[in-house]
Amino acid sequence: MSLPVTANKTKNRNEKLNAFTFWIGDSLFAIDLRFVLSIEQEGSVIQPDPFSGQGALGIVKHRGIPVRVFDLAEFIHLTSSGDQKQALIEQLVGREKDHVDWLAGLEDAIRKDIRFEKARDPHQCAFGKWYDNFESHDHELMDILAKFDEPHKRIHALADQLLALKEHGQEKEALRILALERQTTLAHLRRLFERARSQIKDRIKYVLLFITTDGKSPCLALRLNEIDDIVEFSNSQVTVTEDVGVLNHAHLSNIFTGYIDSGNERDNLLFDMDGLLAAVTENCDPANDLDSA
Repeated sequence: MSLPVTANKTKNRNEKLNAFTFWIGDSLFAIDLRFVLSIEQEGSVIQPDPFSGQGALGIVKHRGIPVRVFDLAEFIHLTSSGDQKQALIEQLVGREKDHVDWLAGLEDAIRKDIRFEKARDPHQCAFGKWYDNFESHDHELMDILAKFDEPHKRIHALADQLLALKEHGQEKEALRILALERQTTLAHLRRLFERARSQIKDRIKYVLLFITTDGKSPCLALRLNEIDDIVEFSNSQVTVTEDVGVLNHAHLSNIFTGYIDSGNERDNLLFDMDGLLAAVTENCDPANDLDSA
């Protein structure tokens, strides 16, 4: 299945253009809006593709027209936002368990008179080290995470408080406080972990971006996880990729027009549709499979 390449590229540096932007992992990418036919939730059945290639998912019908579908992140050798989010969910499951185990270890230290060796500093446990450095463009997730600070610090402060009580012969009081904190502070912390995981899970929703070269019919579908916005730019804002020293990999060097300087933290890489369509065509050429066999 061959794909048509795009028409002449715009040379006017001051012409105002629009781009559709989306995230792959922590990086922002863009496609000239003129090549976007539609964006749809991934709901249609994707049929097997006999000539798969890197990132190929199969074939889907768009208004009766069969279209090859690619996972764009896999095609350009990046971890997708969806995969990153799933990994983050699993990480938060582990960090929640750490704090359940932390309190269990503190109880053992009080009851059995054994040395307590878990981190007392909330910034030094695995979650604290991650928490202090984590950033996300998901503002709702960041709002939830901000609520972790107080109960997380309170949990870790229990070690000094309760072990001091034990040293002064007040083991029963230390255990009473520990039981209360399990029911209150730890329970609150665990609810926050669940809220954070739910927020992340809710953002794992794939869409299909249908690409067109004639403005009427689709020639390619790209699976994305996290769409962003439509932005305006001009060619004067685009720096060719060679000039910023990126994308030296042969697989990627021809599929980007350049780097759009938006004058803020939302700069992004702009796909070159000629290069992307040519790369897809080459990627799915069965002759390539025969040559490498």
